[in-house]
Amino acid sequence: MVCPWFRIGDRVIRTIGMAARFDPVADVTLDELRIELFYPLDETAESFFRALGTPAG
Repeated sequence: MVCPWFRIGDRVIRTIGMAARFDPVADVTLDELRIELFYPLDETAESFFRALGTPAG
């Protein structure tokens, strides 16, 4: 688990991140499967990401 902070313009966007790796038990196709999740850590970060998801216009 990591908590990267990104400076974008005059704002600091705080996130929390987690990576999970799945090793194969019997299936070789899972060999390279890795999932990374990032979540906003505070209200500023949540507002930033919601604004990115809003279509312009």
